[in-house]
Amino acid sequence: MGQGASIFIITLHHKTILIDAGIHSDENDKRNPFNYIRGLKEDGKINDLRIDVAIITHPHDDHYGGFNYLCKEKEDSQDFTIAQVYYSVAAPKACGKFWSCLESLIRKETFSSQISPREPPISPNQEADLKVLYPFEKVGKPSRDKNDDSVVLLLQYHRTRFLFTGDASKKGRKVAAR
Repeated sequence: MGQGASIFIITLHHKTILIDAGIHSDENDKRNPFNYIRGLKEDGKINDLRIDVAIITHPHDDHYGGFNYLCKEKEDSQDFTIAQVYYSVAAPKACGKFWSCLESLIRKETFSSQISPREPPISPNQEADLKVLYPFEKVGKPSRDKNDDSVVLLLQYHRTRFLFTGDASKKGRKVAAR
């Protein structure tokens, strides 16, 4: 059946945020995040297949693997665009498939950056801010347990907050609880 984590957010001003895009064994599965987004367009809930902000929380394929769909030379994958790509680990070539996926996304898109809590919040518009709570520094060399490199994000929408933890270990979750 496959597995994967993916969160798709549409703001009131029609800005879109995709946090992770896990893998699915069947490309035609409705749970594939890109098929889901395509369905939203077909139903008239979004205007186009543009993702304003994409975030890859860490280099496990159940979080980044779905992005491979955008890297394929398939006609239906080429109509997706991503304005900004953020990622947790400065992926060395040793990261294999993650590196090649990330490299392909970066080549295609207009802006990419390794996530850092020292940067200003990621703001797709004035109504929503994504703040990086963890990791504290940019991750150069991936940890043995890649979950330790999971990005923890806080989405502030007016007075409501949402916490996204990827697969953060106890250490990352503890930081986010502060």
